[in-house]
Amino acid sequence: MWKRLFRGDPDGARCLEPPYSIQEEKDNVYLEFEVPFWIEPRDVRVEVGPRDLRVAVRNELSVVKTYWRNRSEEKKHPETYEVVDVSESLWSLDDDTSEATGEDCKCLFVNLVKPPLTESEMVWKKHKRMDNLNAERHGDKLRKGFRFFVDDEDDFQLESLLQALCFLEVGSAFVPGKPWERHSEGGALGPRRVDDVALLPEDAKEVLASLLDAADREA
Repeated sequence: MWKRLFRGDPDGARCLEPPYSIQEEKDNVYLEFEVPFWIEPRDVRVEVGPRDLRVAVRNELSVVKTYWRNRSEEKKHPETYEVVDVSESLWSLDDDTSEATGEDCKCLFVNLVKPPLTESEMVWKKHKRMDNLNAERHGDKLRKGFRFFVDDEDDFQLESLLQALCFLEVGSAFVPGKPWERHSEGGALGPRRVDDVALLPEDAKEVLASLLDAADREA
């Protein structure tokens, strides 16, 4: 599996499958990296900054991710606005077992803690945080929310094309969850790798069908 498409990219950039699992909740964002069993704390560098997260494991991975920011809230409170409480966030390295292989490994766990609710959020927003989970997408009330890392947003609407091309090439594709899927019936669909065409998102299936039709015509 490719880690990078271009030299200089961090691992998992440009819609590639990231080297971690992510779970976002109201007050925390959890990331888990599976690393070899021989990795020690001295091999790990985690930098939780006010604007981005940087994770590096010696000879294994290098990740740089930028947080999504609510520009409207930041403009109102430029001195106090923050996405992550840097001082409260933490990481750990623990023994684990790989779910994929059953072999020994280690889990690098990163907990990004969101800051306390602002006075405005408590008084006027009924304790609802004005973060990526609750932001409206350019006035679209049916599709609410952004991914926690702005790098993961599909700004150019290429995600379905990449998924279809990957599926056509290798018979499987990585499908990141859509932020608004958590509001739909049945709850959120998290990031997943699918090898059944029926499990691809509808837009990716349409692109795949077009690619197959084009290939048939050229044959």
